[in-house]
Amino acid sequence: MKSGRNIFRRPQNSDGGADGEYYGFPINLQSISYVYNKDMFEEAGTSELPDTFEELQDACEKLEAIGVTPFGIPGGLTARLAHSFNVALGHHDDPTAFIQQLRSGEATCADDEAFNQWADFFEYTIQHSTDDVLTCDDDAIYTLFATEQVAMIQAGSWCESALKEINPDLNIGIIPMSINNNEDENFIAGDAADGFSIAENENTELSKELVAYWALSDTGVNIFKEYQMIPAMSNCKYDASELGQILEEADQYFKNGEYFGWYWYAFPDLTADLQFGAIMQSYISGSIDKQEMLDQFDLKIAELEAKSQQ
Repeated sequence: MKSGRNIFRRPQNSDGGADGEYYGFPINLQSISYVYNKDMFEEAGTSELPDTFEELQDACEKLEAIGVTPFGIPGGLTARLAHSFNVALGHHDDPTAFIQQLRSGEATCADDEAFNQWADFFEYTIQHSTDDVLTCDDDAIYTLFATEQVAMIQAGSWCESALKEINPDLNIGIIPMSINNNEDENFIAGDAADGFSIAENENTELSKELVAYWALSDTGVNIFKEYQMIPAMSNCKYDASELGQILEEADQYFKNGEYFGWYWYAFPDLTADLQFGAIMQSYISGSIDKQEMLDQFDLKIAELEAKSQQ
């Protein structure tokens, strides 16, 4: 369950690119995980960070015992909810191959062990979050977290600057979104967040020079430090301690290989994540139950696949 550092790929059905796929040059790595308040965890008496679902539940009980709401969830944003959906995909030895099985009908979310574990996990987080999940966007959960009204938020490494603007003294770290009790499977999500793709036109050679400058020149490499990014290229040297608390810890997960990728773009529709997130919103609202949520995922995947074949 690892993501590559040297190339990013958009696996869409296409006549262009190499082998019918589009490739690009990755720029930087970002993470998606739980961002947690270290001081709150310490106050609650959680000395060991949770690596399993049971340990996560234990931490939540300790937080609630001191009057702290464990989770802030951006349920108003379907794309953010899909970041949680991605965790279930990441719990497969070959997530891309599993997605192909979902698309062909050889596998289903409803019958998949990881998706059923994820559904129980998702139910638990909703039950132990704020009451206004469906109206929370990024700004709302950043404020809840930075003002220490919740102890954990589901967020990406890009959120640190926004959090520190609200509370510069915030003491934060990251932990996996643990959906089962096998700590060897519960990693963070991480992938190449930005990159270049070069089209064949009158500016192709100039574009190649720009990419080479970014990746190989001293000035280009220094941009990573200036903008606090983990470079996706292995030739770039950097000091993770200069990148902020979240990326410093994410960097260790990356180096240990304890991460899986972002897989929602492997479905034949670039808005698939939004559509999965909308189904999750229906569950949060109480319109459907857990089983119906999984069933609707399968129906949506079949619908997206059928459209792609038209």
